Amino acid sequence: MYACLSHCWGEKPHFQTTRANIDNHKKSIPWKILPKTFQEAVDFTRRLQFRYLWIDSLCIIQEDSDDWNQQSIIMGNIYRNAAITLAASASSGSGEGLFRQTKIRKVSYGLDRICNQPDYKGIFVREKLRILHSTSDHPLTSRGWVLQERLLSPRVLHFGKHELMWECMTQSACSCMELPGDTYWLQPKQKYQKLILDQVTDSQTANAWRDMVTDYSRMKFTYESDIFPAISGAVKEMEQSIQSRYLAGLWESTLTQDML
Repeated sequence: MYACLSHCWGEKPHFQTTRANIDNHKKSIPWKILPKTFQEAVDFTRRLQFRYLWIDSLCIIQEDSDDWNQQSIIMGNIYRNAAITLAASASSGSGEGLFRQTKIRKVSYGLDRICNQPDYKGIFVREKLRILHSTSDHPLTSRGWVLQERLLSPRVLHFGKHELMWECMTQSACSCMELPGDTYWLQPKQKYQKLILDQVTDSQTANAWRDMVTDYSRMKFTYESDIFPAISGAVKEMEQSIQSRYLAGLWESTLTQDML
């Protein structure tokens, strides 16, 4: 079992694996030179008792077209097969970390013991959270590669500006318990899964794809050349149900409708 990290790279210089340092990285990477986001992701992965953590900038050899071509093809499977993806959603760069300081009034307080049972864990209360789930507070969610990472990962834990947010194949939830219905980047994603798509009509499947493209069109890219690779894993997932030839964002069976 392993976890994945979803993160914004931020401004250069990036901490990454290259042909020049790969031999050293295979031996060890000193803890103190890891960016804060990487350190905290490793720490959280250890708390989950997982041994492995996949980080794109370290596990793919950067500025190496051969390795990139090989790895980009299987990127979807990497996220699909992970036990969980840790998303540094509130961070715009790898130096900002996963965790955030919570305002004192939003911290949970333990009540005095009210039960004599030996397994009593306590009851905690806090002020009701009132949070805006905006992309401006969660810069990762506007990045192009992240849509595919979200849709394919069986479980995603977002480390937000004020709270944790959870996504799995059946629901989305957050600490404040008031997730707005118009928060597109946290919409339930089960409608894109093969198990669901195989039970609906061709028209509904086509509409699911168009919804995905609509969300994808909102995303930002550093390199325009990433636009098609960054959704290729999701395409493979949908292709099993659509059973049509994929034509650079369109499907042959619905070509006319998709172009409208």
